[in-house]
This record gives sequence, C-alpha cells and structure tokens, in this order.
Amino acid sequence: MKCRNILPIVFGLALSLFAQDDGQAPTFVSVPQIGNITAGSPIEFEIVITDASPIESVRLYYKTGETRGFTSVEMEKDVNYIAEIPGFEVIEGVLEYYFWAKDAYNNQAFYPEGGERNPVRIKVGRFESEIEPKRFSIQMLYPEPNVQTDDDKPTFVFLVHDPDHLLDKNTLRVALNTIDVSGKLIRDGEVMTYIPERQLSGGSQEVRILLEDQGGKPLFMKRYPVSIGKGSPVADRGERSVWQDKLKINTNVGLDSDYDIFYGKEQPENRPMDVHKASARVRLRYGKIQLNTSALLNAHVIDEKAHDLSLRRQPLNRLRVDFRSPLLDVTFGDASLEFTELTLKGTRVRGLSAWFKLGWWQTAYVQGTTRQLIKPIVETHPDSTHWQMMRNITGDTLFVNHDKGTPVREFMGLSTSMDFYRHFRLGVSAFKSYDDVSSLNLDYEPLEDHYLFLANSVLGLNSELHFNHDRTVLSAELAISATNDLRADDSLLIHEGGLDTTLLNNINDLLGYPLTDDIFLGSAQGMGLSIPFPDLDDFDPASYLIDDVVKRGTYRIAFRTPLDLKWLQFDLNSEYFRIPANFVTIGNPSLQTDIMGLRSGARVRLIKNQLSLTGRYENTFDNVAGNTKNQTTHTESIVGGIGLNFYGFPMVNYSIRFMNRLGEPSEGYENPEELILNDNMTITHTVSPSYQFTAFKTQFNVNASYMLMNYEDANSTDNYNTNYLTQSLTTALTAGFEFPLSITLGGGFSITDPEDVTQAGTRFIIHSSRIGYKWMNNRLNTYIGYSMVDGFRDKNGLFDPGESYTDSNEDGQYNEGEPFLDEIQLDNSKFTLKAGAGYKIMKNFTIDGNMDLIVVNDEVDTEKEYNEFRFRMKLKYWF
Repeated sequence: MKCRNILPIVFGLALSLFAQDDGQAPTFVSVPQIGNITAGSPIEFEIVITDASPIESVRLYYKTGETRGFTSVEMEKDVNYIAEIPGFEVIEGVLEYYFWAKDAYNNQAFYPEGGERNPVRIKVGRFESEIEPKRFSIQMLYPEPNVQTDDDKPTFVFLVHDPDHLLDKNTLRVALNTIDVSGKLIRDGEVMTYIPERQLSGGSQEVRILLEDQGGKPLFMKRYPVSIGKGSPVADRGERSVWQDKLKINTNVGLDSDYDIFYGKEQPENRPMDVHKASARVRLRYGKIQLNTSALLNAHVIDEKAHDLSLRRQPLNRLRVDFRSPLLDVTFGDASLEFTELTLKGTRVRGLSAWFKLGWWQTAYVQGTTRQLIKPIVETHPDSTHWQMMRNITGDTLFVNHDKGTPVREFMGLSTSMDFYRHFRLGVSAFKSYDDVSSLNLDYEPLEDHYLFLANSVLGLNSELHFNHDRTVLSAELAISATNDLRADDSLLIHEGGLDTTLLNNINDLLGYPLTDDIFLGSAQGMGLSIPFPDLDDFDPASYLIDDVVKRGTYRIAFRTPLDLKWLQFDLNSEYFRIPANFVTIGNPSLQTDIMGLRSGARVRLIKNQLSLTGRYENTFDNVAGNTKNQTTHTESIVGGIGLNFYGFPMVNYSIRFMNRLGEPSEGYENPEELILNDNMTITHTVSPSYQFTAFKTQFNVNASYMLMNYEDANSTDNYNTNYLTQSLTTALTAGFEFPLSITLGGGFSITDPEDVTQAGTRFIIHSSRIGYKWMNNRLNTYIGYSMVDGFRDKNGLFDPGESYTDSNEDGQYNEGEPFLDEIQLDNSKFTLKAGAGYKIMKNFTIDGNMDLIVVNDEVDTEKEYNEFRFRMKLKYWF
C-alpha cells in the first residue's frame, strides 16, 4: 500500500525535531548580487533563512536619499526568500538596507547584525560611472559645489566610493581652505561628514581632498569650490549666468518591460507573465528649494489573468510630489516618515506628509492610508445550495455569494519636538490608524462577520540629551498603545470601566473611531491598553502615572558615546527597555514585543584602528506581564570579539557568544512540577577574514565569514534529543584588472547536524560567479553569471508520514516492524543563470537588457520542479 502526503519543503525541515522554543533567532545566508546596480533599475534581494522553528515573517527594510525613514516590504517565500525594490525607487546616491526575520516563538534577528542601527550601504550610480577608473572617488554632496549657499555653518557631506578599501591602507587628507580637518571627519559606511566648529566667513571657499599612499605619493586628488553667504560668486559671469547656476532641472523617463514565463508549473499569481512600467521623474532645484515629482504606471498587456487580479490587490501605481526647503518639507503621495522606534518606523503611508523645521522646533505630520480600498463583490440569488443564506429586514430569505474586499485603513500621525539650546530635545509622537468599516459599503450587516476591523492608537513621549555633534546621546522614550475590534460592544467600558456615555462619545469623536470593550478587557494578543486600565472610581493620577504608565508600561532608555584619545578610540552603547506583549504599533511591524532587559556594548580601537576589541552583554526575559505564558524565560548573552587590521596582513575579526536560557514557572501557575522548564545553552563562534593584494597587475579582494553554533538542551534525553550543531560559511573573491574586466566568485554552505543519530542533518550549499566586461570605451557594459542553491536532507532510518510501506496487518496504518521505503526527506536545488547588457546609445539615452533562466529541481517531489525564464528590457532617457 502506498500513501503520500506532499509535505511543504522548508529550509528548516529539521524544525520538526524540536517541539519547543530553543531561543535561537533565524540564521541568514545571503545570496550574492549578480546583476548591475544602477539608478532606475529594480534590485532583487534573495536570502536563505534557516531556523529550528517555523519562520513567521521576513521583511526587507530599505531607504534612499529621498526618503526620511525606512520602507519595509514582506519577503515572499519561493525556494528562498525574495523581495524586490522597484526601479522607480532606486535613485542615484546611497541605498541603505537590512533584513529582519521572526520565527513562531518571537525570536527575531537582523542581517547584518545590528542592521537596524548600521544598515548595509551600497552605491547606486549611473550606467557610465558604475566602476571608477582608479576604483576610488569621493564626491561632495553638500554644500553643492559652485552653488552659493546662505548656510554659514554647513554640514559637509561626502559620498565615498571605495570598493577596494584603499582608505584602510592609505592616508586621507581633507582640507578646508588651508586648514586640515582630516581628524574631525566622521565616517559612517560610504557617507563621510564634517561639521565646522565655528561659522565660516562669506565668500569663496575650497575643499581639497587628497589620498596618499604610505610613502606620501598622491593617489587621488579633488577640489570642490564652495560659495558661502552673500560673498562674491565663484566666478563673475553676470546676473543671468548666476541665476542659471542656481536653477537646476533634471528629468528622466523610462520604460521597463518584464516578461516572466514558467514551464512545468502553472504561472503563479504573484509572478505575472508580463509587466510594463512607465516612469517619469522631474527634479527642480533653485538654491535650497527642491521640487521633485515622480510617477509610475503599471500595466499587463499579455497576461489577462494578472490584469484581473491586479484589480483585487493593493495598487502598485505611484504618484509623488516632494517639496523641500530649509523650513518646510511636504510630500504628496507615498512616504515613509520615521517618528521613533516605538511609534512609526518602516510603514508606508499614501497621502500627505509634512516636516516643519523652525530652528529648535520641528514637527512632522502625516495623514493618509496604509491600505487602499478593494471593493467586495456581492452577488444575490433567491435560490442557491452553495451560497450563504441570509434574511433581509422583511424576513425574506436570500442567498449571497461574497468575495471579500479590503477596507481602507486610515492613518494620521503627528510628531513634534523642541531642541533646547541644541542639546536637549523633548518631543511627543502619536498616531491613530483604523479600518473604515463604511468604505466597504456592505448591504448586509452579517457580511461584516467575515472581517476583523481593527483600530490602533499609539502615544509616545521622548527626550534626548545630545552633545559632541550628536555623537554622545542619552535618550528615553515612553509609549502607550490602544487596540480594539471596532465591531465589539462597549457596555463593559460604561458599566465596569466607569466611563460616562457622554465622555466616551467625545473620545470616539476625537479618535474618529469607536472604543470597545477590548480596551477594558485586553488580552495578551495585543487587544486593549498596553497599560492597566485605570480605576476611575478611585483614580490617583500620580500613583497611576508612576506605578502603571511607567513601571508597567512600554519604554526604552538608551545611551551611546565615543571617547577619542590620541592612542585609543572608545565607543559605548547601552539600552534598557520594556515592551510587553500587548503593546501594538501598526507603525513599526518589526518591533519585538514581550521582552524586557538590558543590552550593552563597548568597542575599543587601538593603534590607529589596527586593533579593536568588542564586548556585548544582554540580559532579557519574556512573559513581561507575568500571565501570558506558563513560564518566564531569562536569556543571558555575553559576546567578546577581536579585530586585527595591520597593514600588509589579512584583516581578521573573531567573536564568541555565550547564550544561556533558563525558565521558571510563572507566578501563580498551579502545577509547576508538570512544566518542562527551558534550560539550554548556545555557544557561537564567528570568524571573518579578508585580504586584498595585487598580483600580475591585478587587484584581488578575498573575504569570508564562518559561523559555528552549538546548541545543548539540558532537557534532552536518549528518546528525545534536541541538541544540534549548525555551521555556515560564505566566501567571495573579486578581481579587478587594468582593462575593463571584473570577476566575482562566491560560495558558502549552511549545515545543521542533530545530535540524535536517528535524525538526518540538513545541508544547503550556495555558489555563484559573475564576469563583467565593458566594450567600446565603456559604452557597452556586459555581464554573465550564475547562482546555485542546493538543499539536502538524507534518510533517517525511521518511518515518516507520507512514506510507502507494506500493510502486512491490513489495518490501514503503519505498524512497527512492517516493511517501509525510507526516503530522502529533502533534495532540491535552484539554479539561476543571469546575463545582461547595457548600451549607451547617446550621452543621456541608455538601453538595458537582462535575462534570467531559473531551473528548480526536486528529487523528493517532482511536482515542485519547474523552469522559469525572465527577460527585462529597460529604456531610460534623461536631460
């Protein structure tokens, strides 16, 4: 007898071994980029995530030079996790991004580690300037060269392009006029800033940048003229010439056509056969005033099904008008403002957003929608056997077929702060967001039972002491959230909560939506207030503020500071926080809840950054409210690291992490002896070497990262062993030649080996390569490359559901001792071949073509095998 259930293939197939929370956050293995990264072209990110628990959510956060805050998108699971930044949002300059993942037990991780504070930064350039001839450049973004500015104390901002890490081996000198300011530069990734200590005199200034080798030989030199205040212009060219220099207009239009065809499997709904995107962007700048407008229109011509489905999904078309000035920034369209960590961060709002900048007082306002209306489809019939039966007001029976829609989710937020003496900032942030029930216009009230209409309001107070050019910061934030089901009753709020009906109606009018009994009852799943509901019959404001709002509320206290000495640089950061399980903010989807504790870290850099020592300490626990889980788990982590970066030798970074998790019964739990308390330890080693050298007139750059993690559970037994060992490795080699040829090789693996000999290990192998060449004096840019991800999990010697067996007892089920066919549990691969070419037809007109051929093989379940062909053509014209 043969029985087979198709099991979903997930990269943590070993997860079925572990039925309890191991406290381990998801592990990331990045799939290298193969295609070119240029302005106006979409960027696809692919990442492999493994975990001993089911993955619940994965998001990509990104930010460009035009946005104030990070935008987040949910990554989709294909074979790996994939997300794409639309070409419409990829602009010239610096793109920042990081990944976030959460498993079913609320264990969360960022990639790179600490990415929410230090994201990956990549340069997005135009087609013709993607690789500099000497592989190094520094561009001054502000103040703009040759443009007069009234700012007599500007923050100088430089964009650094240094793929070969020349700054690590050579000396950079930056001078303002004749004064060397190199020691006062602040570098953060590819962005470097300098803040003058005093006001600059009016007139012409000059910034001089020089890169020298160890012997003092100049490798790179650049001069940028700057005009400050009402002094003389850089050159006397007449009134009309100066006016023309102040007014700058840049326009670009583009047309993208994507074709995506699947073979061996039905075309997925989220991968249409064709997508055509027309985009336009106009930038106008006069002095310090900027006006940016952009539009994007999506259409499906061949795939009629995709066209019909697009009408039932959130719209992808974009229209944005962005006005910026020294006092006021206004955006109409999609925007991602960032208030604070506990209120608004990473949520896109379509509507109006404004930022008022009046010296020491700044205010941000946003109003719009985070979800657009999709109208429901309701059909009625007097007689049906498959539709839902209802009765109208007259009592007549009628049958309804209902295709659910999506209500509009309104959003309104305000954040204001005052910066006293430029050193003490005090602010308040708040937003409200709710589903508009009336937007669906449902004719039959029982149909509302198919929906969950939510409302969420958050109020936050924040303060900040900042000195040393904002490098020394002590900040604190306190927040309260309220979440409720809009269709619930409000009788308990009135009779038990003590709210007067008139007062409740006034509050509802102020909020724009009704408060319901969820506010009074609350729940661990996020409904209700994030603080205890006040006793209105015996209300003591001072006691309630201290004991409930603060002590039992949601807050963060953070401190960071550097200490620069002649022979030592010291960086310290620390954070203490409390975020209960019932704190909910729609404004920040990646905020971890049900956690309280301390995180601290320090880094010491010696011998001109050639030797660095790092240390981190974390002590946290969950079940913050004390009644959301049967046990409270304390997690203590200690991390130590060392970095070596001596000239002429490979750069090496090593860290070791000890994490110990101990559980204890929740207070008041009746039968603590029945609990299996968490008691496990994880030791993680990470080694990251890198080395660059020159051989045969070719520059090579080699880097790698190896991670070894050992998990041991004190509750493991011979019959139930959850211990395992995980190791992963990523490597990359790049070669830059004197002629316009570039080669990149990459590879890596991730292996999980259970200690239980009856269980098989899981293995993933990744390798990739890319070759690029520029022809015709860099007018034609070509590349070809591939990536391969292979997953495998062997037989385990045991009968598993879905495997074939001989039913000797003829009872319709497997019995021990009956013959069965032990099968490989995971054996799949994804191969991607990429090739592309870009041709510069004219100075301001380019055409690009990219081709992807994807082959997915699955030896366990051949029904999951398919081939995919993707072709993308892009035309871009700018002036």
